[in-house]
Amino acid sequence: MYGENFMKKLTALLNPKSVTFRLFLWIFALWLPFSVVVIGSLWVISMKQLDNTIRNQKENISYFSAIVNDDLDRVTRLLYTLCGDADVQNFVNQRDDTFDYQDYLAYYDAYSKLKDYRQTSMYIDDIFILLPGTEELLTANYSIISMDDTYQRMIDSYLESKKSFFNNRDEMVYLLQGANGIMCGITVSVRHIKNTLRSYSDNSYDFYLVDSESGEMLGEGSASELGKQIFQRMSGKSELPEETEIEGRTYLLERVRTPNNHFDIILYSEKDDIYRDVYYIQRVWIFLTVMALLLPLVIAWLLRRMLSRPMNKLVTAMQKVEQEVYNYKLPEDESQEFNYVFCQYNSMAAKVENLIQEVYEKQLQVEQAKLKQLQAQINPHFLFNSFYMGYRMAKSGDSEKVAQLCLYLGDYFKVLTYVSNDYISLQEEMKFTETYLLLNQMRFEEKLFYEIDQEEGLNQEMIPPLLLQPIIENSIRHGVEKTSRACRIQITVVKKEEQLGFLVEDDCRAITPEQMERLKMTLDNPVCPNQSFGLWNIQQRLKAIHPQSGGLQLRITDDGCFQVGFLI
Repeated sequence: MYGENFMKKLTALLNPKSVTFRLFLWIFALWLPFSVVVIGSLWVISMKQLDNTIRNQKENISYFSAIVNDDLDRVTRLLYTLCGDADVQNFVNQRDDTFDYQDYLAYYDAYSKLKDYRQTSMYIDDIFILLPGTEELLTANYSIISMDDTYQRMIDSYLESKKSFFNNRDEMVYLLQGANGIMCGITVSVRHIKNTLRSYSDNSYDFYLVDSESGEMLGEGSASELGKQIFQRMSGKSELPEETEIEGRTYLLERVRTPNNHFDIILYSEKDDIYRDVYYIQRVWIFLTVMALLLPLVIAWLLRRMLSRPMNKLVTAMQKVEQEVYNYKLPEDESQEFNYVFCQYNSMAAKVENLIQEVYEKQLQVEQAKLKQLQAQINPHFLFNSFYMGYRMAKSGDSEKVAQLCLYLGDYFKVLTYVSNDYISLQEEMKFTETYLLLNQMRFEEKLFYEIDQEEGLNQEMIPPLLLQPIIENSIRHGVEKTSRACRIQITVVKKEEQLGFLVEDDCRAITPEQMERLKMTLDNPVCPNQSFGLWNIQQRLKAIHPQSGGLQLRITDDGCFQVGFLI
């Protein structure tokens, strides 16, 4: 059944008299020659892009190798400076079989100069001076060492043919003999040169270095396996070919010459990597061409759905209204006409929802505003007390305590920035509380001690902020300040069924039963009092949030300790 319906629809679309079929032929007739022209042009452009890519690679490496060349030219010119250095000449001229204190001073000055010269360039591995008549070298790295066969051959070759550049494994050696007869040399790290050039590359190519005269690979130990294979393939060829094949892959080759420094840079990059973008563009264009040929069929399918889909959306929305679901919104992603209808529906539904929610939202806003007002009244009171305590410390000249007070205040108000939230975690509330106790402990010193006993696993419980600090403040103002002996404040937090229980107890024994009864009457008074404002504030907040909680519970124990507790 499904196959028959599909065939009927397909036959209707391919009917020569249908608009869909004619549109398909019209697009095909225009698009086919256009695609042929564009793909042909793309091929020409891709070849130019390939040439530009290779040229840019060469220009980039030439530019950055020129920077390296300038540094190496400065290194080689350093040889002339080294040969004429007074400290070096003094040490070489005094060097003999004996070694007295003056010889040591000359050695120390010359050795220090070598180490200073070595630091002038990142490419220098070592600097050395030939000590005539001793077959020894003074080097920046190893001080005085015996000259091995390798250095002896290089020096003999220089004296015979004036060849000043040598390849020594992963190093390049430059030699020079000054007019004063002093011979010195510099070893340059091939690895450092490669790392510098590689840091400037975009990873689309690699390279290796060769001696421009002998054709030997420089720094073979630091060359990649692929670079070694290409070098072996190119050995013995007078000219560098444009490309070579290694293990079935084609690599493009290019030579960058550095005649002043006696080495060439051989660039190589995989041909498929260079052509990758071109191949990708061609595949994308072919894909788009095929998709464009299917465009008429897609348009016909869209025309069939252009009216039915928005109508189905509108029906669904009206069914939501019948179910009293007013927050359902129609997305305005159809044609202009349907978008206008959808917009009017969304506006109507929003007005109905607003009318239903208006009374509830106003009541909620009033309650929230009341809570915010009560909560905001706590902060200025604590801030006033803290500044007054800091003022007294500063007047007494105790700068260390002032600094510590500022640190505690910073910690307190850093966390206090979250107090604008309706709820905070118990962990944050306890941090408020302990910071406040530490501030007051600075004030009363040995007169005030505190203890916090909190049941484990309650740190993430959410409670209204600033519930404990006003209670502790009341204990300090009406307890610690009223007595001359040491006082202890204990805070206990436990969980009872689904509620958190808080208990603050002080042993100041400054509050009498009569005072406690007057305090209870103050807390039950709906009018804001002039005294005990902090406890009254907490009482009003607890009743506003949990009317059935009973608010604050006051009690004097048998041993005279004053307790304030509440559940939330």
